[in-house]
This record gives sequence, structure tokens and C-alpha cells, in this order.
Amino acid sequence: MSGGKVPKHTASLAIGPFESASSASGPPLNKYGLLEYPLVSGRVKQLPKFKEAFGHKGLPRQLPGTLRSISGTLRTTESRRAISEELESVADSLASQITTSESSYDEADVGTAAENKVKLQERKKILDECAAAISKARPHLKKVLGSRISVEERDILESDEKFLDGYDNMLLRARSVHARDWARLATDLSGHQSKKLGAAYFTSLVSVMQDASAHGLAFKRSGGRIPQDQTAFKRRVFAAYRPNGEAEDTSWCPVTRELCEGDQIHAAHIVPRAVGEENAAYIFGYPPEDGHLILWATENGLSLSTHVEKAFDKARFVIIPDPECDGEFKLVVLDRTLLPKPMPTLGAQQLWKDVDGKRLQFHKDSKMRPMKRFLYFHMMCSLFRRRRNNCEGWEHDRAKFPTAIWATPDRWIRRGVLAALAREIGDMHASDTFLANKLGTFSDASDKGAEADRDVATMVRASQELKVEDSEDEEDDQDEEDDEDKDPYVHEGDEHPITH
Repeated sequence: MSGGKVPKHTASLAIGPFESASSASGPPLNKYGLLEYPLVSGRVKQLPKFKEAFGHKGLPRQLPGTLRSISGTLRTTESRRAISEELESVADSLASQITTSESSYDEADVGTAAENKVKLQERKKILDECAAAISKARPHLKKVLGSRISVEERDILESDEKFLDGYDNMLLRARSVHARDWARLATDLSGHQSKKLGAAYFTSLVSVMQDASAHGLAFKRSGGRIPQDQTAFKRRVFAAYRPNGEAEDTSWCPVTRELCEGDQIHAAHIVPRAVGEENAAYIFGYPPEDGHLILWATENGLSLSTHVEKAFDKARFVIIPDPECDGEFKLVVLDRTLLPKPMPTLGAQQLWKDVDGKRLQFHKDSKMRPMKRFLYFHMMCSLFRRRRNNCEGWEHDRAKFPTAIWATPDRWIRRGVLAALAREIGDMHASDTFLANKLGTFSDASDKGAEADRDVATMVRASQELKVEDSEDEEDDQDEEDDEDKDPYVHEGDEHPITH
């Protein structure tokens, strides 16, 4: 590789031990000898180019080559030699596993769904290993890129970083299918009895992946929403937050402290619906059958103005309990670049710094408050996301939250899941001091083990990064049916069964 920068909208896949940069066949290479594929709005264009990136056998065959590229660049400095050797070892191990798995799939016949399940579990482990390798390499890569290095080193490492980010995104999509829809994948495979498993796997994987993408990761019991659920949820949240006597399409935003209407106000989920009902129940220690009640609980909703909701979803701020007054909540801005910017409001102009550290202002007619454990989940995921993306000031985030806010003895989140989220979303590992405080976590007889916790963390991350945004138009289409759609989960005068 030589100097020069990779074009802004191009991610590059470093040539590994399986491909030749001089090959006349296959996708074109750029001037660095790297495979190119386009990005759309800063994201990898997933399905059409998936085969080019993963190969027809459905494995990231070029990932070991890029890890070796990073390792070679890091090796030039004595202080980075240890991590260089570790990445080299990881690359060698992955290359061996990928070769073995491809050979195994090429030799195996497509079996029944039950037989296919065993082979899919083997493939899932390799995909998880690939993701873990990226998680291990990325923090070191970002740290080096933030230091003083030569122009040539920076060019190489920036190219490798683009590769890792692109592959990580596609790995997440494949891993979410294995974690959530393995049964559908195994069944789809069983319909290709005339093929070898290696030839059928990629076809079935992309088929299930496309179906999940088309539905926005939405299957009623595994994640997402059905229109009736969202319409009822929106109605409940708006009613819980708005002042008495106001129109049904209006609600109160406790952040901007004003009444909004129409497309100016959203019923935001604190725990994303695409996490899935069973996963949500497991995360918070409820019986699996209560998963629907958790995801669609009014306490899992916030009535937020449109622009505020977008900032909340992007982890630019969090909402925490006020340690000085039970039942009150404060807003903490994480993205400090927001502070001097104006907050879009309907009334008096205010800046984000005007609400940073201040209490939310719920309308006097409303008794509704969000559930603390859901806010704890959102806060931790936000911190992990900022750490993983190396957002400015992430290392100071934890200091903004006094221990007292979560000091009340409670089961905020399952301990194994929190650790898995830290690894999956935050590129953190057991030795990270960030995870030393186990305050509010729990472990009990319903724990399913490390692999299950990792699958849940994969789905949480997928819900944040791969979700298909629901348009307000879709919700508005359902508003016409509001009078006919009875909410089957909440009855007049009933208290919600989930408590703080």
C-alpha cells in the first residue's frame, strides 16, 4: 500500500490469504490493491454487495488479511509490538477456522432442519469469533490513529479502519440472523436437498436476511412491531403525558417543556422494540411470557419532540433519576458539541446547555414517569456506543453520573447481559475498569449462560444499528383505525403489572 487517502464514500477490504490482488476475475481493486464496495449514506450497502465482501460461502475470508495489515503497521513501534503479535495470532486462528469451516460445508450434504442446526451452530461460533477479533483490534486502531504517526501509517490504518467498520456491520447482520432466526435459516436450508451445504448456505442466509431487512427486524415475538401495537402504544404514551382536555394528537414533551402536536411529537421507546419480547424479558429478569408487556409498557415510552427523540436515539443525551428527589428525572448531555446549539422548540429559544443537568418538567396533570431500569439500560448502551465510536469525551462520561442515582437496591439489569453488551457494543472486555462496578445488576437461576447473553447483546446492537426507521406516515395511516383498535393490554383503571 502506498500514500494517499481512500475516497470518502469507499470502504476497502484488504486482500487476505484467499484472494490474489492480481486476479483478473472478481470485483475491481482500487489503487491500493484493495477490493472496493460503495457506501450509501455512510453505511455499507448491505445485501447487494454481501457476496463480494463475504464470498459465496458466507464467511469474511479477507478479515484475517486486514488484521495482519494492522498488525504489521503496529509492529513498527516497540510499545505496540505485544498487541501486534496478539492480532497476528488472532488472524492466523481465524484463517484456519474459516478454511476448515468452508471445507466442511463443501463436503456436507444439506440435511434436515435438525441436522442443519448443528452445522449452523458451528458457523455461528466462527462469525462470533470474527466479531470478537474486530472488537479487539478496533480500540487499538483508534488509539494509534489518535496519536502522532507517519502519513503512510495513517493512510494504511484509516483504510483498514474503514474495512473493519464495513465488515463489522455486515457481520452484525449475519450474526443477528443466526441469533434470532436460526430455526428459519435451518428450515430454509432443508429446502435445498440437491445441493451441498456450502452452496446452499449463502442463498438461505441472504434470503432470511432480506426478509428480516424488509420487515425492519420485525416479527411479533422476536422483535419489531405490528401496526396495532404501535398505534396503541402511541395513544397510551400521549395520553399519559399530555395535559387534561387537550386533543388526542397532542402530547407534552418534558425536555422542551411544551405541548406539541402532529409530527412535532413522537412516542419514543426507551428499550427499542426490535430488541424482541423474549430478549427484553430476559434482560430485566421477567418471565418470558411478560416480554410483550415490557416492550409495549407505557413506562417504556417517552413523549418527546421529534428533534429531541432523534438525539435520544443517537445517544447524544441520557435521562437519569434525580438523586435529590425521588420521582424526578434529569437530562445529561453526553455529546458536548450539542451544548452551544439551539434546541428546536415551538416557544422561547433555548440552548441545549440550558437543559443540561436540569430536571425534566412533566406537566402537572401527568403522573406518568419512565421506568428507572429502562433508563439505566439506555444510559449504559449509550455509554458503550460512545466508547466504541471513540466519541469526543467518552472517557469522562461515567463521572457524570453519581453512584447515588442507582443506589436503591433493585435488579436493574442481568449481570451477564450487561457484560455482553459492554463487549458487543462498547468493545470492552473483562479487564476494563468500566465494568468493575456491578451496582444494580443481578444473576439468578434463570441465567442462560454466556452464549445466550452474547446473542441477546447481538440483538440489542442490531436493534440500534440495523433497524429500519419507521416513518411517521405509517403511524398516521393507522390513526384512522384508532377508534376500532382496542388496546388488549391495558384496561380502564388498571395499573400496569410492571413496577419500578
